[in-house]
Amino acid sequence: NVEEDHRVSLEEVGLLIEDILEGAYRSQLRDFNGRNESDTFSNPSDLMMTYATLRGNFDMAMIFWEFTKTPAIGALISCKICNFLAEKQRKIGMTDEESLAIIEQAADRFEEYAVGILDECSSEHDPLHKFLTLPRRYHNNSSIVEMA
Repeated sequence: NVEEDHRVSLEEVGLLIEDILEGAYRSQLRDFNGRNESDTFSNPSDLMMTYATLRGNFDMAMIFWEFTKTPAIGALISCKICNFLAEKQRKIGMTDEESLAIIEQAADRFEEYAVGILDECSSEHDPLHKFLTLPRRYHNNSSIVEMA
């Protein structure tokens, strides 16, 4: 039960993303309210892409995706969020097929982006192959390949 004047904090957004991704992500937004005002995100494009995806603004999410430092992870996260949104829309009985189709198309696009990146770096001799198999601190020490 949320009060009418409740303002959603960044920490709450981070916890929601953690729930959606079922443990595959550890939010950088935890305890954000206790940080100094001078603290910044190392790459706000990741956060903005995730926020745009959550808001259903998939075109804007695609723009921010182009500027992320970790495009494979970003694409996987946005794909997962889109699938979550589509599932919730079906579950609560929203029958707007057009909206559902838009969400599913966005999920497919993000999945294609992630698969494309993974395909490009699939050779063990590719220098980026090691990057794909390294554990990620904010993703429960899972590699990009494991998350895919």
